[in-house]
Parts: sequence; structure tokens; C-alpha cells
Amino acid sequence: MGNNFEIMMQIVNEVFHYDTDPHQLQVDEAVVEQLSALHPSTCIELNDENGPIFWLILIPTSMATMEQFLKNELSEQALFDQALKENQYEALYLCSITVHPDYRHKGMAMRETQQAILQLKATWPINCLYYWPLSKEGEHLAQKLALEIGLPIYKKGEHKAGI
Repeated sequence: MGNNFEIMMQIVNEVFHYDTDPHQLQVDEAVVEQLSALHPSTCIELNDENGPIFWLILIPTSMATMEQFLKNELSEQALFDQALKENQYEALYLCSITVHPDYRHKGMAMRETQQAILQLKATWPINCLYYWPLSKEGEHLAQKLALEIGLPIYKKGEHKAGI
């Protein structure tokens, strides 16, 4: 399992630079357990015989939490902490979607993320998506997901009043 895991961790750090950015959510087993307790579709990992090939983290939040994050009033860690305290989820933060290079361009990210979003929508009245663009591929996927699912999408750094 070591080979794929090392490759995935390298990709995650190259894209997200989580190890040097205190504003980002520091994902560990406790974070995964807490999100999975909210709903199993918030954290998904797919593996092959060599380890992980796909990781997905989605965080359901209230509209108020989304607006605070989009206006840079909350860090990603604070968004996560706030989401755990909430009981009404109307927005969905596309936190992390990572695909091993050998499995890219096969529709896996789109298919798995779309399925997870639909499962979350079946549980809560999710009426919009939002994201923090850290790569052009991630931005493209986020926009495409919103079109496919038919939900408005908001990008951190482009907050508009009255969302």
C-alpha cells in the first residue's frame, strides 16, 4: 500500500500545501471519523491493490457558515469546527478531491463526487456548493459538478452580498 499512499500524499501536499498553511483543515483520523459520523458520503476513499487512488472530503454547513468562509471570516479549520456544531445543513463545501495520476481523466472524480453530493442532498436540503480554488483542475471540476447537479456554486474570494 505504501507506493500509492506516498504518491497521494505528495499530490495532496503539492496542491494544497496543507503542512505549511494553518488556515487549512488538518485532516487526520479524528477529522475523518467526525465527518463520517455526520454522513458516510462526506469522506470517501477508493483503493486498488497498491493503496489509495481517490480521496474525497465534503463538509456540509449552514448558509451563514458558508458566507463567513467566503468572506474570509473563517479559516477552513474554523469552518469544520463550526459545521460539527450545526444541525441545519444547506450548503456543501467541496473541501478536497484528489485522484492518483494513473486514474485521472477517467471520470472517477466527477462520478464519485456527484454520487456523494446526491446522497447528501437526499439527507439535507443542500441548495448550493462552494469551494476554495487551489488548482485549475479543482476549479474546473467544481464548476462542472455544479452544472451537472444543477446547483449554484460560489468561490472563495468572489463573495457577493446576499448569497
